[in-house]
Amino acid sequence: MSKILLIDDDAASRGFFKTVAEKLLMMDTEEAGSISEAIDRIAEGGIDVIFLDNTLSDGDANAFCARLKQTAPEAMAIPKYVVTGAHPLACSALWTECGILGFLLKPCSIDEIKATVNKCLSKK
Repeated sequence: MSKILLIDDDAASRGFFKTVAEKLLMMDTEEAGSISEAIDRIAEGGIDVIFLDNTLSDGDANAFCARLKQTAPEAMAIPKYVVTGAHPLACSALWTECGILGFLLKPCSIDEIKATVNKCLSKK
């Protein structure tokens, strides 16, 4: 069974994604509320798709990518999507290098999440 890592410092957002992933997509989920927690979860292995909030308590998507590249470069190949409340004006080259395929605007519909997960899994 595929596993999604949900990285968001807002427990309600993680809860919504977790419900969609587990109940509708029949996928296992892991959760992290910060970049530090996420790096620890990734180090444990078994993550197939990552959804991360663009603004976390300990950094943004760029900071996450930089840390991932430094601490777990093999995880750069895991497909990722940024989930954000505001349209990112510029997606950095680091996002592409980090395996970020795009972004979803909050609030996301269930159909958007399903389509995005399927897209990510097809890239794996």
